[in-house]
Amino acid sequence: MIELPVVRLREEATLPERAYAGDAGLDLSTCERVELAPGERAVVPTGLAVAIPARAGMVNVGGEGQIVVGAVAAAGVGLALDQETSGAVVIVLMLIASAVAGTSLAGSE
Repeated sequence: MIELPVVRLREEATLPERAYAGDAGLDLSTCERVELAPGERAVVPTGLAVAIPARAGMVNVGGEGQIVVGAVAAAGVGLALDQETSGAVVIVLMLIASAVAGTSLAGSE
């Protein structure tokens, strides 16, 4: 089970709880009365903040996120070794750093 830290942003906020003992999830309550017509959507204030950790498997950075992280890692290696190492070695190390950083965010499905 993964614990999700929940913080009350408003005093009247109600922490999530199970309505019945056998419920699989928790129920949320609103801080304000909101009426929705059938099929209508709205942002409903709960007065809560929840931090969802990446290890929960609920966040997907996608291929684009992996590319960005790989690019940042490659740039860091390139900047750190700019004048100290030959160009060919720097490029190889940049490729390795990029691959390692990008794959570290890959899912384990």
